[in-house]
Amino acid sequence: MPDLINPEVAERIILRMLDQGGSVSGIDADTMIRHQIILLAGLIGDANLSESELNEFMQKIRVDADELLE
Repeated sequence: MPDLINPEVAERIILRMLDQGGSVSGIDADTMIRHQIILLAGLIGDANLSESELNEFMQKIRVDADELLE
């Protein structure tokens, strides 16, 4: 997906999430969300989860999302 993701932005987000000094300042919200979704999709795809593992993951993130929206 080279046309959907900016490698520099993706690297900055990954480094930030790993708490390794990455800065996400200056990245607008839409770009941040788009990159996070693409990165998450790639990580989940690479994880090769079974159906039950994927369902468990989806259930967990649904709870997390609901908490963020409260």
